[in-house]
Amino acid sequence: MEHTAPTEVKRWISTGSRLLDYVIANKRGGGLPEGRIVEIQGPPGGGKSHLAFEIAKRTQKMGGLVIYFDTENATSIDNLRKLGINVAKGFVFVQSNCTEDIFKYAESAILKTRQMAKDVPVTIIWDSIAGSAPKAELEGDYDQNTIGLQARVLSKGIKKIANIIGNQKVLFVLINQQRTKIGVMYGDPLTTPGGMSIPYACSVRLKLSGVQPIKAGDMIRGITVDVAVIKNKVGYPHRRSTMNVMFGVGINDDEQCFDIIRQYCDTNKFVLYNGKRLKLD
Repeated sequence: MEHTAPTEVKRWISTGSRLLDYVIANKRGGGLPEGRIVEIQGPPGGGKSHLAFEIAKRTQKMGGLVIYFDTENATSIDNLRKLGINVAKGFVFVQSNCTEDIFKYAESAILKTRQMAKDVPVTIIWDSIAGSAPKAELEGDYDQNTIGLQARVLSKGIKKIANIIGNQKVLFVLINQQRTKIGVMYGDPLTTPGGMSIPYACSVRLKLSGVQPIKAGDMIRGITVDVAVIKNKVGYPHRRSTMNVMFGVGINDDEQCFDIIRQYCDTNKFVLYNGKRLKLD
């Protein structure tokens, strides 16, 4: 008799990049695991939201529901449509920058969705942690001391909602920004806001860096981004990938596959054609 653990990943949601999906899950048809919390961190303009939009689009293609929290008031509905996201069906857009309200809305949406449809994929995207604040900070004066308050609220909220996410098989994506620690002489000077509860609770953490422009003539058409899996509880950690993000289109997965083929051919000096091995000059 076959037994399955409660933490077994039964379904994966693609990131839009087949190479990144494989790097995370260590198998074909992988991606981000349902029932887990995932963090995407990176510098401003580094492709974090584009990656989140791809995850939302792939969730909808699977017949699922996307709940998108825009705490930065920066998302354009027209841009979402251009990227292939159906904002009229299977997409709930929420503008709120209150940390406590986001946890309440997310918990309520998960339970109501699972009452109506038990098996559909559900992805919640919080964009972003750095753009949200506790209620006491939003309602307080500008000179009020609130050091550490956001970290305490996040710690309590994540502890409460983590079991719901796991039991209801929901993908919870947290987008976070990188900041520089002052006075760091050795080691990595980059950190993320929100305290240590986020790195502890996440099953997968993706770190975006090395942003390079993709040009067509003098026009910048997109960016090339390095993705490092700095934590992975569902596969091998500390593996890397790259992705090409084209503005107004999304991730160009085909070009990424061609880059791998070119690299393979340059290294091995041969290609396979009709089952025959042809040596390159």
